[in-house]
Amino acid sequence: MKRPPPCGWRMLLLAVYALCALAVWLGWLAGDSNLPQAGLESMAPSADALLGTDHLGRDVLSLLIQGTRTAFTIGVLAALIAIAGGATLGAIGGYAGRRLDSALLWLAGAFTAVPGIVLVLIVAFALGAGVFQTAIAIGIGGWVGTYRLARAEVMRLRNQAFIEAAKLAGCSSWRIVWHHLGPNLMPLCRTQFSLYFVYAIKVEVVVSFLGLGTGALPSWGSIIAHAGTDLPNGVWWPMTAATIALAGLVLALQSDAAVNGDHA
Repeated sequence: MKRPPPCGWRMLLLAVYALCALAVWLGWLAGDSNLPQAGLESMAPSADALLGTDHLGRDVLSLLIQGTRTAFTIGVLAALIAIAGGATLGAIGGYAGRRLDSALLWLAGAFTAVPGIVLVLIVAFALGAGVFQTAIAIGIGGWVGTYRLARAEVMRLRNQAFIEAAKLAGCSSWRIVWHHLGPNLMPLCRTQFSLYFVYAIKVEVVVSFLGLGTGALPSWGSIIAHAGTDLPNGVWWPMTAATIALAGLVLALQSDAAVNGDHA
């Protein structure tokens, strides 16, 4: 079996993305990059603009850096919404059983009956454009997977000795769920968070590309959407830069398990 390569470069790349996002959050980078610049439209990469400018004269590198903040914001918020909602409902349904569990299973089935991206687009259209609205739409569309895993884990644990001991000690059902079963779901939630963080970033690109994403705030999806109209004119650098930025972050966030599996 081949030894998997070290993942230090992935951590370094992720740190660069995180630092860029933090710098934009703090106002240190790309503060006015979203403002059109007359006379600088569609400039090719040069010493003055390392990644060129877009059709409005905006510096592509600055837009990419601002897009990093958007990606991290939506990725974190959407993952938190999906994981918290799914784990909570899964723990409640898995422990309660009977009617409540059946109702939650029906609700999960109703959500999965609609294709995920279609559901996200419907919610995004209802909520309107914006970073938080997009994060909510993606989060609402992605809780079912965590719900099913959490439910199965709780059903496995609810008859264990420590749960029976808690019942004999007089603990209420809510206390058992939150204080005894909840901590046992944390490893599952951490794994699901890392996976859904990547998924949310990719979905944001699709939603923004379709015009239902972050509105006026720069994102990689909006850069790709606007760049698509410039490709016939030979302006290739905005789309290329945004695509590489997205691919780099997705590669940096791939789990160690996936890397080890590929090199087994």
